[in-house]
Amino acid sequence: MLTFIFCGLLVTSLVVMKGLSWGARGGEVVPLGPFAFSPLICVSSWARVVEPESGELRRIALKMVLALVGLVVFYGLYQQVGLTEAVRPWIPLIWSYLAVPIALLLGEFAGPFTQLCCAVGGNIIPDYHMSPLRSASLSEFWGARWNVWVSDWYRQMIFGPLRRQPGWALFSTFLFSGLWHETLINVPYFVVKGQVLFGTQLGYFLIQYVGMLAERGLPRNARVLRRAYVWLVVVGPVPLFLNRSMLEMMRLG
Repeated sequence: MLTFIFCGLLVTSLVVMKGLSWGARGGEVVPLGPFAFSPLICVSSWARVVEPESGELRRIALKMVLALVGLVVFYGLYQQVGLTEAVRPWIPLIWSYLAVPIALLLGEFAGPFTQLCCAVGGNIIPDYHMSPLRSASLSEFWGARWNVWVSDWYRQMIFGPLRRQPGWALFSTFLFSGLWHETLINVPYFVVKGQVLFGTQLGYFLIQYVGMLAERGLPRNARVLRRAYVWLVVVGPVPLFLNRSMLEMMRLG
């Protein structure tokens, strides 16, 4: 039931977001039919759609297979650690950190899988993730590499209207993302389990906002420091994001 409510809310919200993007497209030429039935939610993402080529399809298929193998391995390891049931109540945060590779690999699998499905219709849609592990900064991670389909929508619908107020645009983006995840993840858990987790998702994304502001004070040429900072901010507060509800939806609870 928890996963069912999550999927229903996710699909509903994505349909609404897709409609808003279509309505705000301006003079951008996008074919309505293919866009409507694609997983893309932003019209600007369609500009990066290409025709299928054998080399590109092989790359996507290989990426999907590697992610699937990784998922099998990490799910197995997670379950092995989970056998020590007596330890679980004493170290609840560790389960969130152990789930980080699985959360990453789920996206790395789902993205290529969806791309291959869309390729049957004659289009290769943009990558879902753009090698997030290569991020050299927090702004690069959230703005260009993690969940590109959604970040494109943020650029069109939030940064576009607020382009003269980039500070407010950044805050509004993380605020919206936090509230959206609260609705998708914590509301179903409250409805099904009756337990309150409200504030965890919003807290995580507001920490990312503060982290983006603080990142501006780091030396530009300190590459190792900046890369370490990315993972400190992204992974450090991850128990707020990979909370009890999220773990149960990932079949890890």
